[in-house]
Amino acid sequence: MTRRKIWGSAACSTLALSIALGAAPALWSAPAAAADTPAVAASAPVVLVLGSLPDNVDVEVLRARLHRELGTSLLDAPPASGPVRGTLHLRTTATEATARFEAPDGNVNQRSVPLPIGKDRILFTLVVLAGNVARDEAKELLAELARRKPKPSLAVPAGSEPDGEPAPATEPTPPQGPSPPQSPRPHRARPRRRRGQPCKHRQRGGLLPPRAPQSAQPFSPCVADPSQPVFAAGADLVPRLGLSLVEPDAVLLASLNVVGGRAGGVRGVQVGSVVNLVSGGACGLQVAGVVNIARGSAGLQLAGALNVVDTARGAQIAGGLNLASDLRGLQIAPIDVAGRVQGAQVGAINVAGSVQGAQVGAINVAGSVQGAQVGAINVAGSVQGAQVGAINVAGRVRGVQVGAINIAEDADFALGVVSVVRRGRSHVDVWGADSGLFMAAFKHGGRYFHNLYGAGVRPFGDSPRLAFSLGIGGHIPVSSRFFVDVDTLGYSLLRTDDLTVRPVFLAQARALVGARLSRSFALVAGPSYNMSFAGSADDASLGLLGSFVLSSRRDLTVAHWPGATLGAQMF
Repeated sequence: MTRRKIWGSAACSTLALSIALGAAPALWSAPAAAADTPAVAASAPVVLVLGSLPDNVDVEVLRARLHRELGTSLLDAPPASGPVRGTLHLRTTATEATARFEAPDGNVNQRSVPLPIGKDRILFTLVVLAGNVARDEAKELLAELARRKPKPSLAVPAGSEPDGEPAPATEPTPPQGPSPPQSPRPHRARPRRRRGQPCKHRQRGGLLPPRAPQSAQPFSPCVADPSQPVFAAGADLVPRLGLSLVEPDAVLLASLNVVGGRAGGVRGVQVGSVVNLVSGGACGLQVAGVVNIARGSAGLQLAGALNVVDTARGAQIAGGLNLASDLRGLQIAPIDVAGRVQGAQVGAINVAGSVQGAQVGAINVAGSVQGAQVGAINVAGSVQGAQVGAINVAGRVRGVQVGAINIAEDADFALGVVSVVRRGRSHVDVWGADSGLFMAAFKHGGRYFHNLYGAGVRPFGDSPRLAFSLGIGGHIPVSSRFFVDVDTLGYSLLRTDDLTVRPVFLAQARALVGARLSRSFALVAGPSYNMSFAGSADDASLGLLGSFVLSSRRDLTVAHWPGATLGAQMF
């Protein structure tokens, strides 16, 4: 690792220190590589696995920067043949970014650093962290940091860019008056820093921008300002007509208002027939016939129409709308809106920036979900958990989607009649079965689950039959060359000479072992169990090697038999 990557600016130094300190435990616990393990060329491709990422991070831009940083190509899955440099896992939480690199020799490096604010800073952090972990630079980084002392801090130059990146420092103004002659120096053109490049290598004057002042403690609805007067009880006819006219910032243990009232804080109960206003925190119970408004609440807000609060610790129940910037607890209303939710939203329409918990309603919308969305329509930017509904739409799903229609950028498991995964698996399968069927189907799905839509023909018997099939299945990757697909399919077989004749229905469960012969071709074979439903015993007997009648009535015969399937899969 070159020194220019560490000391380009103070921002880079801070990040390097975070990586180094976070890497030490990983270095102590990392397994030693076998002595006889052959080295993998640095130009070998790297398998990239992306976990949960912030919504403002462009995945394509991230992949391009990782490609430049690592100096090799990036793959979404291990290749069928040829060496790989390793597997790189990248993910973020609300507070930190983590990179994990798994080398072919068994070595595993994992490090975490604090997650910065701002799209460019997050991208830069992910790229530097990924390169650091992939190249295992922690030891060299620690030695360099121990050898070189940091330079003293300087004032941040004016003109820092709005996105928080430092602007290049200007040269100091020379003193007035004559100066001794100096020998001319050859001019060296410096590379110009491009916008969006957070740390320029060997950039002079690169300093951390000033941080916005932060309060010593977060606001707590149940902690009062010592300067506020405290009264056991107070009453208003309307806001500013009653006790609030004399002491508008008073903290009340009980606030009883005819129409509405105002208080600096509540530590108990506030009741108003129409409106309650609290400029500070309402700790306890706040009940209004129409509207409750407070800076913060801890306990229960109960309103006929509207609850509005910045920080909510407890429950909000309203007949119309709940609004909160930061919710830790529960919202119940026809419409619930919150910035951050740690808990649950229950309503007809639930909207949140991020959810750690659950959204239950007719329509659920969130930027990110760690937990579950349950409703008729669920929409999320990213999901770690589950979406269960008639229509599920998401970006990245690390978990399951269960619904009639599932749409995702990438999904581990999508179970539905129609599942569209843009970055999922798409194959064309062809197979023949002991039932005399020759089929072709489009298979599409996520990492571990897929849907099948097929058509084919059964040329045997008194009349050839057309066959149409729908199926669902699971995918088990055993290795880079072998896999197992477990499928359940339903077939409808129609007579070609008379389409009005009652079709035969065939249900099939099968387990296919696949062997990849190349990246785009695999052979599959395995056993199956079949059950047919037809109007006559002759139509139900589809097995070419025989079948067993399970039930026979006047207009329905059920037969079953074990069978086998042989086919191919094209990618």
